Amino acid sequence: PFQWAVKWQNLPEDQVRFIYTAPQEFFFTRIKIAAFGGMILAFPIAGFIALNAEPIVRVVFARGAFGEESVQTTQAVLQWMGGALGMTVTGYYLIKALNAQIRNLESFAITAIACAASILVNLTLWRSLGPPTVGLAVASYSAVVFTLCLIRLSLWRDLIPLGLWI
Repeated sequence: PFQWAVKWQNLPEDQVRFIYTAPQEFFFTRIKIAAFGGMILAFPIAGFIALNAEPIVRVVFARGAFGEESVQTTQAVLQWMGGALGMTVTGYYLIKALNAQIRNLESFAITAIACAASILVNLTLWRSLGPPTVGLAVASYSAVVFTLCLIRLSLWRDLIPLGLWI
């Protein structure tokens, strides 16, 4: 990616590694720090939402025409969606990290695979689970994006232990 700098400075081609390595290491260090921070903040919030979905829905929505059935339906969806918040936030950031490296084809492929997983969950589980399938589909999308981004950015060795600790 820095061939232009090599030619501009009239450097030997074998020195391109030194130009390329330092910014790359700095970039991945910044990604790790931000992803760690995102995980440390988002995963506990996700756990809180998943465990307290019903009281949250009651406080926010339970009034007027929003009856008990609506509370139960919304709670079932929120439980899965909220539980996936940590993966959603971190995965979104990691997709942007891929884009920042001009790895747009990879980020597109990851997003397409995640969309396919979400569609598959919706189509196969709707009849048996009903409305909670919507939340489960969002959670499956987030899990696929998060996992594939960790793999493609080679961050899984660094971030998975943190995820287990959280």
